[in-house]
Amino acid sequence: MTHGMRIEVERTLLEKTSNSVPSVAVQCGFSDMENMRRTYLSDARIGPTEYREQFTASTEFP
Repeated sequence: MTHGMRIEVERTLLEKTSNSVPSVAVQCGFSDMENMRRTYLSDARIGPTEYREQFTASTEFP
């Protein structure tokens, strides 16, 4: 899986599942959550937990 594909899979799992961030890291082939966080930060400029929080907040209805 290419770097870009891995990031896209991470985003999809964070957006559409309630899987824990460590579980998403393993599903995407990372050895642990910290490796995924560093990769995610370098690409998205935001950590995976923060991404999920912002995505969830932006999709909630009043």
